[in-house]
Amino acid sequence: MSRGLALGDKSRNYTDDWPKPEILCALTQFEALAGMRAPQDAAALLKELAVGELDPIAAILAGGSGPQALTEALAAILAWPSDRRPALVAEVAAGCAVVAAGGGPVVAFLAPDAPDARARLAAAGVRVVRFELPYMRLRRTTGERKPPDREPVLRRAWLAAIEAMGGGAALYAGGKSLGGRIASLIADEAGVRGLVCLGYPFLPPGSSRPPRTAHLLDLRTPTLIVQGTRDAFGGPAQVAGYALAPGIEVHWVEDGDHSFAPRRSSGRTTAQNLAEAAAVAAAWIRRAEAPSDTRAGA
Repeated sequence: MSRGLALGDKSRNYTDDWPKPEILCALTQFEALAGMRAPQDAAALLKELAVGELDPIAAILAGGSGPQALTEALAAILAWPSDRRPALVAEVAAGCAVVAAGGGPVVAFLAPDAPDARARLAAAGVRVVRFELPYMRLRRTTGERKPPDREPVLRRAWLAAIEAMGGGAALYAGGKSLGGRIASLIADEAGVRGLVCLGYPFLPPGSSRPPRTAHLLDLRTPTLIVQGTRDAFGGPAQVAGYALAPGIEVHWVEDGDHSFAPRRSSGRTTAQNLAEAAAVAAAWIRRAEAPSDTRAGA
């Protein structure tokens, strides 16, 4: 390392302020992983982080032993798709911060749903656990673009996922569009702490069917719906005419469509709208988690 050497020192390899590791040449095998925690301990820590994409890596560690298990786990981490790495790193960092602080709120999201908003939630200290529904897994593994499963299948899959995560009392349910709608259908049954819907599909554009609100009138689960003011599935004028349970709060994101994208003329950007959606959701969860006397005095 060049740390500690003056910038002008002739023995310094790099002439900037940032020290860098040198290449090590060894005549005998060197275990670079020596000194790391035991694989089973590492697996337990990964499970604590509550990042769904780490589950296969935790399984490798839990089922192996010694440097070989650690090597395989690191290889699996390095195989993460490059376009997913920034969001995953943000989720892992947020999970580490929450674990270090002694726990925190957890939100279960469908794997493809709102990756940018999920990453922002994770950065705000909310642990985001991602999981797949059957048709999503099929798309990922086979490349077939089949339509979503029928509602009963989706509901059973949501309930099974929540049970596998330790039950609804330990987490919030969240989703974008279809993911949020199915989560709202099982929220009371699963007993989740709360529900976050990003872009709820109240009524598909041009549909002559009744709006998807019948169950929302009697929903007991505290719910936040974050909706764009230009959402074709339900804008302010439409939603104002729907009967919703008193525990449902709606936050409107200015000029956002169903994906929160604004028009250029609005002066806003999609990134700004997603940041607002995530910030509102994180603040809502923090308020819900605050002691009742704190909420009363807010």
